[in-house]
Amino acid sequence: MLITLTLFLAQSHAQPTYDHVILISVDGLRSDALLTNQAKSFRNFQRLLTGSYTLNGRTDCDFTVTLPNHIGMLTSRLTNEDGGHHYTENGTPSEETRLIDADGKIIDSIFTVTAANEVHSSLIASKKKFILFKQSYGEMIDDYFIDSNGDKEMAHLLNDLKSHSRQRSFNFIHFLHPDVAGHTYGWNLSPDSKYMQSVAAVDALLGDLFNHLDANPEYSERTAIVLTADHGGGAPHHNHHGIGHLSINYVIPFITWTGDGQVKADLIALNSATHRDPGIDDPRPQIGRLPVIRNADVGNLCLSLLGMPSIANSTRNTQQSIVIK
Repeated sequence: MLITLTLFLAQSHAQPTYDHVILISVDGLRSDALLTNQAKSFRNFQRLLTGSYTLNGRTDCDFTVTLPNHIGMLTSRLTNEDGGHHYTENGTPSEETRLIDADGKIIDSIFTVTAANEVHSSLIASKKKFILFKQSYGEMIDDYFIDSNGDKEMAHLLNDLKSHSRQRSFNFIHFLHPDVAGHTYGWNLSPDSKYMQSVAAVDALLGDLFNHLDANPEYSERTAIVLTADHGGGAPHHNHHGIGHLSINYVIPFITWTGDGQVKADLIALNSATHRDPGIDDPRPQIGRLPVIRNADVGNLCLSLLGMPSIANSTRNTQQSIVIK
């Protein structure tokens, strides 16, 4: 048992670890929005893209909606696979709703691990449906905040970072801007469309975070940022629901940044021994082939960056094999 544990820890923590990990989810962010000419002016997204990343990541296999994908991110499980979280609803849950497995037990998550290791955690979100995580994990989440105003969200995050700068921390923050614009006006990538304006608004919020890190270099050197999305959008024009097997809906960004000195790298190429390039494939797993990088991998990736073990009974990146350098 001791030998097995030692080998596991050596494999899990082979990459550098950090005191602070910030997981950012941008709801409804199409990868190709970051490839437009207008995106060249998004200096904070561009700064993130100096790290290791792919713009060809994948959502959940079966769902391109908010809650199933965010549950996947924070539990490192897909929805309908063996051992999956099997939560398929996307509305605001009832007060009694919890994330439970087939035995009626709360599904382990990143918050289960941070709480067990006395690492500070926060969940900051812009949709009321994220109450599901508070109802499921309670005091395992040290700081919980929901507000649809992105400026208030970022202010709360920065205050939390300042308050816990001397201890290890995991912070999750969710921005709704592109999803709201997409549903209202369409996922239009034309210059200065409402959708691209929403991506610009997120870029400005990222700027507030970078300003904080730049003003505190001793803190920023110990911080890793991971950014992804729950889905893309645009099929049909104002939607992404129920049409999970169209690439416009299931292709997402998966970006890691650990400082301006990080060498820019293709995340898929960096992990080619354990993950395959999906090309333009349908998102479903294929027997006998390596997995593709999905947003559900971020939970165990964040834990590996904090130097902690993977989530119990998780199914994605369980060996914490995804490396960013």
